Amino acid sequence: MHFEDTVKGSDWGADQQVVRMFVNTAPKAVRELAAWGVPWSRVRQGDRQVIINGEKVTITERDAAHGLVAQRDFGGTRKWRTCYVSDGTGHAMLFAVGDRAIAEGIPVHERTEALALIHDGKRCYGAIVRDLVTGGITAYVARATAIATGGAGRVYRVTTNAVICEGIGAALALETGIVPLGNMEAVQFHPTGIFPAGILVTEGCRGDGGLLRDASGHRFMPDYEPEKKELASRDVVSRRMEEHIRKGNAAKSRFGEHLWLDITLLGSKHI
Repeated sequence: MHFEDTVKGSDWGADQQVVRMFVNTAPKAVRELAAWGVPWSRVRQGDRQVIINGEKVTITERDAAHGLVAQRDFGGTRKWRTCYVSDGTGHAMLFAVGDRAIAEGIPVHERTEALALIHDGKRCYGAIVRDLVTGGITAYVARATAIATGGAGRVYRVTTNAVICEGIGAALALETGIVPLGNMEAVQFHPTGIFPAGILVTEGCRGDGGLLRDASGHRFMPDYEPEKKELASRDVVSRRMEEHIRKGNAAKSRFGEHLWLDITLLGSKHI
């Protein structure tokens, strides 16, 4: 099911061998991160109230599940499978992996910027790197080079990406004149960034029962996606929101047109 959801969520564009490896590895990665100190939110036995499709529903967690890693509903999934750490999942994972790197004695050269790759036309041998503090240039020669620089979200007017995500990694590869870039169309659009700042609102808001509303307060997603509604995959929700705005249903402000994410039904304690 996870495999099917992932392939469908990619609009059938994903490499299915990679998807199979991903879904097989994902549970192992969650357990590994737990061993490294990520404090995953856990199931608590007994009754708890959740919001499903705009209505309060009581879920009874069995005693045997107490203490297992909890999962919540996210877009594009037929089953609750998103593990989380309260409302700070990325923060917790980032620091746990960073601490692990320190524990393993892995050297991290911070405040440096790659300028070019070293290659002979057939093989990559490392990178030329600039120290952003001193301006000094260093050649890093390596048996293997991985570019993991994030995407190019900063080419858009509004983005949730960090300020350094300008596509530099892709540019370094492209400038070799040898390395082709693949899947350039695969830009992920997140439906719920704060407008116009671009600060991300967690998908957990919709996963836990938040509703998308237009200027008149109408919940419009069931009109477009009657089955998954607000929890269709991100690209689908983003497109439907844009479609609804273009029909003249947007809330208007001095910054431009937008829609509302209503989480009032979750209650102030939950929020």
